[in-house]
Amino acid sequence: MTFSRYACMAACALLLCTTQAAAQPDYQLEKVVELSRHGVRPPTPGNRKEIKAATQRPWPAWSTRDGEQTGHGYAALVNKGRWEGEHYRQLGRLPAAAGYLLRASPLQRTLASAEALMDGAFPGCGVTVRRVAGDKDPLF
Repeated sequence: MTFSRYACMAACALLLCTTQAAAQPDYQLEKVVELSRHGVRPPTPGNRKEIKAATQRPWPAWSTRDGEQTGHGYAALVNKGRWEGEHYRQLGRLPAAAGYLLRASPLQRTLASAEALMDGAFPGCGVTVRRVAGDKDPLF
């Protein structure tokens, strides 16, 4: 699950697809692909420089390193994952946690965001987030 600025459009399309799938007994939901943004984070080092240059003021210090997801962001995504899990279970579209593939880019914020979504959707099930070994993933 990578995170993209097109999350709203993807979420709307996803809801439309699942609504249509629920309304049409001849259709079967085979997969859900979610594009979403990561949770709350401080600016990246480059963003921090741009903010300071644009405002002539320093950005406040965060307790989290630049660009990394905060505890608040993690908690918000756990809640999002919990809601999505409950939503798809109510539609009868989300079986047990076996057989799910979750992949994120190797950035801390995207790994943490993917883990938070799974912790919310499948609490205690141990769904692991896959990633490439190293700093760059050609998929992303």
